[in-house]
Amino acid sequence: MTDPSPDTAAPQAGDPPHTGTRPPEESLRIALAARARGDRDAAEAMCRRVLDATPGHLGALHLLGVILTEAGDTTAAVNALSAVVAGDPTSPAAHLNLGNALLAAGWVAEADAAFGRALALRPDYALAHANRGLARLRLGEPEAATDSLAEAVRLAPTSAPLHVQHGLALRAAGAKPAALAAFERALRLDVNCAEALNHAGALLIELQQPGAAVARLARLAALAPADPVVQGNLLEARLACCDWSVHADALDTARALAARGHFIRPLTYVALDGDPDAQRRFLETYATQAAGADPATLPPPPRGACARTRTRLRIAYLAGEFREHALAYLTAGLFEAHDRARVEVLAVSLGPPEESAMARRLRAGVDRFVDVHALDDAAAAARLHDLDLDIVVDLSGHTGMRRLGLLARRCAPVQVHYLGFPGTLGHPAVDYLLADAFVAPPGSERYYREHVVRLPASFQVNDDRRSIGPATPRRADCGLPQEAVVLAALHGGYKLGPEIFGVWMRLLTSVPAAVLWLNAGDGVLEENLRREAAARGVEPARLVFAPRSRDHGAHLARLALADLGLDTLPFNGGTTTSDALWAGLPVVTCAGASFASRMAGSLLRAVGLPELVTANLADYATLAHRLAEDPALRATFRARLAEHRRSAPLFDTRRSARALEAAYTEMHRRHAAGLPPATFAVDADGAIRAD
Repeated sequence: MTDPSPDTAAPQAGDPPHTGTRPPEESLRIALAARARGDRDAAEAMCRRVLDATPGHLGALHLLGVILTEAGDTTAAVNALSAVVAGDPTSPAAHLNLGNALLAAGWVAEADAAFGRALALRPDYALAHANRGLARLRLGEPEAATDSLAEAVRLAPTSAPLHVQHGLALRAAGAKPAALAAFERALRLDVNCAEALNHAGALLIELQQPGAAVARLARLAALAPADPVVQGNLLEARLACCDWSVHADALDTARALAARGHFIRPLTYVALDGDPDAQRRFLETYATQAAGADPATLPPPPRGACARTRTRLRIAYLAGEFREHALAYLTAGLFEAHDRARVEVLAVSLGPPEESAMARRLRAGVDRFVDVHALDDAAAAARLHDLDLDIVVDLSGHTGMRRLGLLARRCAPVQVHYLGFPGTLGHPAVDYLLADAFVAPPGSERYYREHVVRLPASFQVNDDRRSIGPATPRRADCGLPQEAVVLAALHGGYKLGPEIFGVWMRLLTSVPAAVLWLNAGDGVLEENLRREAAARGVEPARLVFAPRSRDHGAHLARLALADLGLDTLPFNGGTTTSDALWAGLPVVTCAGASFASRMAGSLLRAVGLPELVTANLADYATLAHRLAEDPALRATFRARLAEHRRSAPLFDTRRSARALEAAYTEMHRRHAAGLPPATFAVDADGAIRAD
């Protein structure tokens, strides 16, 4: 936010054109008016004419520096504004605008100092507090940034833009509900504040309140109907709350937006498009943008320990979810089970700190915990280079607090994609994808930019220490009829679509005793799905909605109330399915062609229930109907699951850790020998074979 020179004023109506004899102050008023109406070239030309007539005129230099900053000519802007500060070191506005130019030029620490000098001269300068907050965000100090912007909004409580900036700082600090409140304060001040509407809508999607997001984003779409960012966010919000009025055209819309340079979230795209070839094309284009680095300019990989003597590999797991999160529920046991004679385990956190039982367990389960969430990509990559890593394993992928820009800067000689995203990352800096022979069968390599490494049994590691709540609730406690056949489909709303929902509704029609148990949303999702059920001839009351549980053990315990799990297509349940199996609930799935559509099949095979994997929706519907109608058949599968659950490969954490260590060792061996990455498989005994 800029503050033009206080010595300039707007011109009055009827001012004659500038002439060489007009006083500089009048010329600068005309320049200000030109800038205000968007004619930056005219404003700059007027400033330069003043400077030609009166060299060193501070007002003209000041306004010229502001204009040059806005035009992106930051070097010239810094020079002009430095001259202003030298000529009038007591001007808070000059220090502020010099800070803006420095910030735009990438001199962030110097910008922070300039804002500090402005505040030393004028402590109540709201813009200086706000812009210092922006600098502190860039310096990796989100808490300090939040403090600066809180002071800015205290001093200027009626400024909607300042509340938006405060919200962005709070969001960067991990305080999402507080960030949303800041955006809402901006909207109370200006109901049409585009930035506040957009950021509030996007954050509401993250906070799993898509109905509220639709309300904000629809208002913004009315203000900016051609804006692709707005269109993409609104599409995602509508899909997340199961507003299928947009579903038929959603894939075409997503592709059209991508052609204009805006991408919906890859998770949402994968839920729309089950074609793995199309997924790779979309994700490669997305990755180029998301990484913020041209693949042709990627630095060479660091040498790592292969040039020296080190008895064990130094592995860094990179993620934004080292907290109470689905990813942590899978990996906590892995970090503890790694053989410390073979590997040294680091966790590199991309997310803000959290104090929870899971966060403490994760920190205790690794050899080093490195927090880079407040650093930008360049600084975080430099920190990781200093760690002298052998392998980086990215667990976030295209989800959550993704940082593909770190991988683009080559943080380790070998870089691996695992778990966080079900498909290719699409970037040339990622060498390997950890999969298995079912999710990525031989012959599917063309779908992945990475080289595929096939683990034995299943791609997914699980924590065999996950605790199930001590008491199973009663069905009545969860709104479930006592005598009903409960079909559980506790998936995110964005994974649901009219085709799979239609299969479920036909199942309810054919099994009158059944109810469908779904995840609750924020009210709009429930309304939409009940309307869709009624349109298919199903009584809406047969849809029962489960509120999201903050207690993972309690969630696992309530899964015992269901009789059968129903999977989604084209995006299977990953953790959703393994949670159900760990809780003793069999799941029926349909396998497609993509990684995302084959995840549940991999899990069911690795837990000894391959019969529950079907190859098309007709077989899926038939099998689900048989199981829903036949309690004895359901009991057979439950008994098999109960008998083999703890011994099955899917839930053998140590076995998974040994397989991963064998894979990492082979990756490192190839790199140390000067060989390029290659596709290979790890057998159950840890042996490596070409694949």
